[in-house]
Amino acid sequence: MGLGLWPPSQAGLRLAQSRPSIQMAERPDDTGYPQGGTRRGGGSRGGVCDLARDVPPLPALMPDTATWIDIPVGGGSGESGQIAEEIVFSFTDSPSPDLWFYLPYRLLNGSRVEFTLKNGAGDTISRTRLDTTETLPMVPSIVRVSLSALGLTLRPETDYHWYLTVHCQGGPPIAVDGWIRHPSLTVDPLTQPTNAFWVDRLSVLADAQLLNPNDGSTQVDWQDLLESVGLGDIADAPLMDCCSFVEQSQN
Repeated sequence: MGLGLWPPSQAGLRLAQSRPSIQMAERPDDTGYPQGGTRRGGGSRGGVCDLARDVPPLPALMPDTATWIDIPVGGGSGESGQIAEEIVFSFTDSPSPDLWFYLPYRLLNGSRVEFTLKNGAGDTISRTRLDTTETLPMVPSIVRVSLSALGLTLRPETDYHWYLTVHCQGGPPIAVDGWIRHPSLTVDPLTQPTNAFWVDRLSVLADAQLLNPNDGSTQVDWQDLLESVGLGDIADAPLMDCCSFVEQSQN
Protein backbone atom coordinates (compact mmCIF):
# COMPACT_ATOMS: atom_id res chain seq x y z
CA MET A 1 0.00 0.00 0.00
CA GLY A 2 1.37 3.38 -0.95
CA LEU A 3 0.87 6.87 0.32
CA GLY A 4 0.85 10.27 -1.26
CA LEU A 5 -0.39 13.81 -0.88
CA TRP A 6 -4.14 13.91 -0.50
CA PRO A 7 -6.76 16.69 -0.52
CA PRO A 8 -7.38 18.18 2.93
CA SER A 9 -9.98 16.49 5.11
CA GLN A 10 -12.87 18.88 5.65
CA ALA A 11 -13.55 17.35 9.06
CA GLY A 12 -9.92 17.79 10.06
CA LEU A 13 -9.96 21.32 8.69
CA ARG A 14 -12.93 22.26 10.86
CA LEU A 15 -11.37 20.68 13.96
CA ALA A 16 -8.08 22.49 13.55
CA GLN A 17 -9.73 25.81 12.74
CA SER A 18 -11.97 25.57 15.80
CA ARG A 19 -8.98 25.66 18.13
CA PRO A 20 -7.46 28.87 19.44
CA SER A 21 -4.45 30.21 17.54
CA ILE A 22 -1.34 28.28 18.50
CA GLN A 23 1.07 29.94 20.89
CA MET A 24 4.31 28.15 21.75
CA ALA A 25 4.79 29.98 25.06
CA GLU A 26 3.46 27.09 27.08
CA ARG A 27 3.71 23.30 27.13
CA PRO A 28 1.78 20.38 28.58
CA ASP A 29 2.66 19.23 32.09
CA ASP A 30 5.49 16.74 31.74
CA THR A 31 3.76 13.93 33.62
CA GLY A 32 2.64 10.87 31.71
CA TYR A 33 4.28 11.91 28.44
CA PRO A 34 6.77 9.81 26.49
CA GLN A 35 10.40 10.84 26.70
CA GLY A 36 13.04 11.48 24.10
CA GLY A 37 13.08 11.84 20.37
CA THR A 38 15.39 13.35 17.76
CA ARG A 39 13.95 16.18 15.70
CA ARG A 40 17.02 16.88 13.52
CA GLY A 41 19.27 14.33 11.86
CA GLY A 42 22.99 14.75 11.32
CA GLY A 43 24.84 16.52 8.56
CA SER A 44 26.67 15.16 5.54
CA ARG A 45 27.54 11.45 5.58
CA GLY A 46 28.51 10.85 1.94
CA GLY A 47 26.57 9.45 -1.01
CA VAL A 48 22.93 10.51 -1.08
CA CYS A 49 23.41 12.08 2.37
CA ASP A 50 26.13 14.50 1.24
CA LEU A 51 24.76 18.05 1.72
CA ALA A 52 25.96 21.45 0.66
CA ARG A 53 26.94 23.68 3.57
CA ASP A 54 23.92 25.95 3.12
CA VAL A 55 21.38 23.09 3.13
CA PRO A 56 19.79 22.25 6.54
CA PRO A 57 20.04 18.58 7.56
CA LEU A 58 17.05 16.26 7.90
CA PRO A 59 14.37 17.52 10.35
CA ALA A 60 10.93 16.29 11.30
CA LEU A 61 8.33 19.07 11.28
CA MET A 62 7.34 18.56 14.88
CA PRO A 63 7.61 20.65 18.06
CA ASP A 64 9.91 19.68 20.90
CA THR A 65 10.07 20.94 24.45
CA ALA A 66 13.41 22.65 23.83
CA THR A 67 11.36 25.36 22.09
CA TRP A 68 8.67 25.58 24.79
CA ILE A 69 8.83 27.83 27.83
CA ASP A 70 8.27 25.90 31.06
CA ILE A 71 5.39 27.25 33.16
CA PRO A 72 4.46 26.41 36.77
CA VAL A 73 2.27 23.35 37.24
CA GLY A 74 -1.35 24.48 37.38
CA GLY A 75 -0.73 27.55 35.23
CA GLY A 76 -0.07 31.05 36.45
CA SER A 77 1.62 34.03 34.89
CA GLY A 78 5.10 33.52 36.29
CA GLU A 79 7.71 31.48 34.45
CA SER A 80 9.76 28.87 36.26
CA GLY A 81 12.75 29.56 34.02
CA GLN A 82 13.31 25.84 33.46
CA ILE A 83 13.04 23.89 30.24
CA ALA A 84 11.63 20.38 30.44
CA GLU A 85 13.54 17.37 29.18
CA GLU A 86 13.30 17.38 25.40
CA ILE A 87 10.31 15.49 24.03
CA VAL A 88 9.52 15.42 20.31
CA PHE A 89 5.77 15.10 20.70
CA SER A 90 2.34 16.29 19.55
CA PHE A 91 -1.29 15.41 20.08
CA THR A 92 -3.52 14.94 17.04
CA ASP A 93 -7.27 15.25 16.53
CA SER A 94 -7.12 12.68 13.75
CA PRO A 95 -6.86 8.92 14.27
CA SER A 96 -4.84 8.82 11.00
CA PRO A 97 -2.82 12.06 10.91
CA ASP A 98 -0.18 13.33 8.53
CA LEU A 99 3.46 13.68 9.56
CA TRP A 100 5.78 16.03 7.69
CA PHE A 101 9.50 15.89 6.96
CA TYR A 102 12.05 17.99 5.14
CA LEU A 103 14.11 15.79 2.80
CA PRO A 104 17.32 17.60 1.77
CA TYR A 105 18.96 14.69 -0.05
CA ARG A 106 19.53 13.85 -3.70
CA LEU A 107 17.25 10.84 -3.82
CA LEU A 108 18.11 8.26 -6.46
CA ASN A 109 16.57 4.99 -7.64
CA GLY A 110 18.69 3.11 -5.10
CA SER A 111 18.01 5.43 -2.18
CA ARG A 112 16.56 3.90 0.98
CA VAL A 113 14.21 6.05 3.05
CA GLU A 114 12.12 4.21 5.64
CA PHE A 115 9.18 5.21 7.83
CA THR A 116 8.42 3.05 10.88
CA LEU A 117 5.59 3.26 13.41
CA LYS A 118 5.74 1.47 16.77
CA ASN A 119 3.48 1.36 19.78
CA GLY A 120 4.56 2.42 23.25
CA ALA A 121 5.78 -1.10 24.03
CA GLY A 122 8.19 -0.95 21.10
CA ASP A 123 6.28 -3.36 18.85
CA THR A 124 6.48 -2.50 15.15
CA ILE A 125 3.06 -1.72 13.67
CA SER A 126 4.23 -0.66 10.22
CA ARG A 127 7.57 -0.52 8.44
CA THR A 128 7.58 1.12 5.02
CA ARG A 129 10.10 2.32 2.46
CA LEU A 130 10.07 5.12 -0.08
CA ASP A 131 8.98 3.96 -3.53
CA THR A 132 11.89 5.18 -5.67
CA THR A 133 10.27 4.02 -8.90
CA GLU A 134 8.14 7.19 -8.80
CA THR A 135 9.26 10.72 -9.63
CA LEU A 136 11.17 12.13 -6.66
CA PRO A 137 11.89 15.76 -5.75
CA MET A 138 14.89 17.25 -7.52
CA VAL A 139 15.44 19.88 -4.82
CA PRO A 140 15.28 19.81 -0.99
CA SER A 141 11.56 19.56 -0.22
CA ILE A 142 8.93 19.05 2.47
CA VAL A 143 6.93 15.84 2.04
CA ARG A 144 4.07 14.17 3.85
CA VAL A 145 3.72 10.72 5.38
CA SER A 146 -0.02 10.02 5.49
CA LEU A 147 -1.03 7.40 8.04
CA SER A 148 -4.46 7.34 6.42
CA ALA A 149 -2.97 6.35 3.05
CA LEU A 150 -1.08 3.56 4.79
CA GLY A 151 -4.27 2.29 6.42
CA LEU A 152 -2.96 3.06 9.91
CA THR A 153 -5.28 4.11 12.74
CA LEU A 154 -4.08 5.33 16.13
CA ARG A 155 -5.87 3.93 19.16
CA PRO A 156 -7.03 6.62 21.60
CA GLU A 157 -4.82 7.40 24.60
CA THR A 158 -1.90 5.39 23.19
CA ASP A 159 1.58 6.79 22.59
CA TYR A 160 3.04 5.92 19.19
CA HIS A 161 6.72 6.19 18.31
CA TRP A 162 7.53 7.11 14.70
CA TYR A 163 10.88 7.03 12.90
CA LEU A 164 12.12 8.32 9.54
CA THR A 165 15.47 6.83 8.52
CA VAL A 166 17.64 7.70 5.51
CA HIS A 167 20.29 5.10 4.67
CA CYS A 168 23.50 6.65 3.40
CA GLN A 169 26.03 5.12 1.05
CA GLY A 170 29.23 4.27 2.88
CA GLY A 171 28.14 5.60 6.26
CA PRO A 172 25.67 5.21 9.14
CA PRO A 173 22.01 6.09 8.54
CA ILE A 174 20.47 9.42 9.49
CA ALA A 175 17.25 9.24 11.49
CA VAL A 176 14.69 11.39 13.28
CA ASP A 177 12.04 10.10 15.67
CA GLY A 178 9.31 11.28 17.99
CA TRP A 179 5.91 10.56 19.50
CA ILE A 180 2.26 11.24 18.73
CA ARG A 181 -0.98 10.60 20.63
CA HIS A 182 -4.65 10.69 19.62
CA PRO A 183 -6.59 11.65 22.78
CA SER A 184 -9.88 10.08 23.75
CA LEU A 185 -12.99 11.77 22.39
CA THR A 186 -13.93 12.50 26.00
CA VAL A 187 -11.03 14.96 26.31
CA ASP A 188 -12.20 18.56 26.19
CA PRO A 189 -9.87 20.33 23.73
CA LEU A 190 -10.39 23.59 25.59
CA THR A 191 -8.58 22.10 28.59
CA GLN A 192 -5.48 21.36 26.51
CA PRO A 193 -2.60 23.79 25.91
CA THR A 194 -3.05 25.70 22.67
CA ASN A 195 0.15 24.18 21.28
CA ALA A 196 -0.88 20.59 21.96
CA PHE A 197 -2.36 19.80 18.52
CA TRP A 198 0.47 21.37 16.53
CA VAL A 199 0.68 18.77 13.74
CA ASP A 200 -2.99 19.30 12.87
CA ARG A 201 -2.48 23.02 12.38
CA LEU A 202 0.58 22.29 10.25
CA SER A 203 -1.41 19.96 7.99
CA VAL A 204 -4.20 22.51 7.56
CA LEU A 205 -1.71 25.15 6.42
CA ALA A 206 0.16 22.70 4.17
CA ASP A 207 -3.05 21.61 2.44
CA ALA A 208 -4.10 25.22 2.00
CA GLN A 209 -0.79 26.03 0.32
CA LEU A 210 -1.01 23.03 -1.99
CA LEU A 211 -4.53 24.02 -3.04
CA ASN A 212 -3.71 27.72 -3.41
CA PRO A 213 0.06 28.31 -3.62
CA ASN A 214 -0.43 32.03 -4.32
CA ASP A 215 -2.21 32.75 -1.04
CA GLY A 216 0.23 35.09 0.70
CA SER A 217 -1.55 35.02 4.08
CA THR A 218 -1.30 31.23 4.27
CA GLN A 219 2.41 31.41 3.45
CA VAL A 220 2.93 33.91 6.27
CA ASP A 221 1.02 31.72 8.73
CA TRP A 222 3.09 28.70 7.65
CA GLN A 223 6.36 30.55 8.15
CA ASP A 224 5.27 31.93 11.53
CA LEU A 225 4.26 28.45 12.72
CA LEU A 226 7.60 26.88 11.77
CA GLU A 227 9.59 29.77 13.23
CA SER A 228 7.67 29.42 16.50
CA VAL A 229 9.28 26.01 17.08
CA GLY A 230 12.75 26.79 15.73
CA LEU A 231 12.25 25.49 12.18
CA GLY A 232 12.42 28.82 10.38
CA ASP A 233 15.43 27.66 8.34
CA ILE A 234 13.19 25.35 6.30
CA ALA A 235 10.06 27.52 6.16
CA ASP A 236 10.76 28.51 2.55
CA ALA A 237 11.37 24.95 1.34
CA PRO A 238 8.85 23.83 -1.33
CA LEU A 239 5.96 21.53 -0.49
CA MET A 240 6.02 18.68 -3.01
CA ASP A 241 3.14 16.52 -4.26
CA CYS A 242 4.95 13.27 -3.54
CA CYS A 243 5.89 10.64 -2.25
CA SER A 244 4.73 7.02 -1.91
CA PHE A 245 5.83 4.52 0.70
CA VAL A 246 5.32 0.76 0.43
CA GLU A 247 5.10 -1.86 3.16
CA GLN A 248 8.18 -3.89 4.06
CA SER A 249 8.40 -7.33 5.57
CA GLN A 250 8.03 -7.41 9.37
CA ASN A 251 10.87 -9.93 9.62
